[in-house]
Amino acid sequence: MASDDAKRLIPGVPIVGIDERGSVQAARKRFVHDAKGLLQEGYEMAGGGLFYVPSPLGERLMLPPKYVEELKSAPVDKVDFVATFQEMFEGKYTTMGSRSTLHPRVVKAQPYGPSVTVRQGKKESENALTLTYVEWTEVAVAEKFTQLVGRVSSRMFGGKQLSQNAEWVNTTITFAVDGFTAAQKLKNYPRILRPIAARFIPEIAKIKNHYKFARNLLIPIMQERKRTGEKPLDLLQWMMDNAKGPEETDEAFIADIMLKVSFAAIHTSAAAPTQLIYDLCQMPEIVAPLREEMEAALLETNGHFTKQAFNKMPKMDSFLKESQRFNPLLL
Repeated sequence: MASDDAKRLIPGVPIVGIDERGSVQAARKRFVHDAKGLLQEGYEMAGGGLFYVPSPLGERLMLPPKYVEELKSAPVDKVDFVATFQEMFEGKYTTMGSRSTLHPRVVKAQPYGPSVTVRQGKKESENALTLTYVEWTEVAVAEKFTQLVGRVSSRMFGGKQLSQNAEWVNTTITFAVDGFTAAQKLKNYPRILRPIAARFIPEIAKIKNHYKFARNLLIPIMQERKRTGEKPLDLLQWMMDNAKGPEETDEAFIADIMLKVSFAAIHTSAAAPTQLIYDLCQMPEIVAPLREEMEAALLETNGHFTKQAFNKMPKMDSFLKESQRFNPLLL
């Protein structure tokens, strides 16, 4: 392992998979196809304690479940999620990760509740799933869900002007892919050389182009809303209405935040239903009970997916949670 990376790890905590030279490169590559094996080795090596698992995005610290409650209530100066995210995705160069409080602040303050966004998402899902196949056709499930979530999230973030703009949806998807790829490439270099390496990584240049496109698209939309006084119920408008100070009220800043929020929303949200489909294919006997439960719940709400309907689906809730528990992100 490069000495600058080693200095960032907790002394005395073992790293699983390192070779006789102390290098983690082979283990990082192994993580892609054998994460479960690495984790099992780590559990056995640490005996229930802490250990690091090498991954393409750096070494991930594995903690026993007994620390969960302490972490949930830990102050940000002790456990900094944003700093971890920026370190994982090389935020200094990829721009991934934001300390802005604008978007979480406005979402918490909205009085409309989930019903508005659920209705918008349902309409956009119906529009996105109008494809029909005459005969048996193989479908790339992950790709379809990513496109679906991209459109649905765009509808809730900026209305039909975004959700029905194919270039915007594709930009939000590829923005995340380019950030992930750039971070992986940067981690192949010692930290001291990364500022130079970043200048020659194509995905870094692509990220800059994504921001340019977002600004060119969103700034005119914001200016038009200000001119007409139109105030749609979407994240873009909420941020415009609640922005404070010269930084937050800058239209370019809001456009950048919109792209970053899309990055956080799309691929993580698409991963859960994708894995759920895979799990259902592996356990087809589960399909009928889940369908029966859903149909019964929707009868009570005239076919609408309301909070009341979701509360009537304990089997679905349990299956979703177990699917995510067995298939955590990045593993």
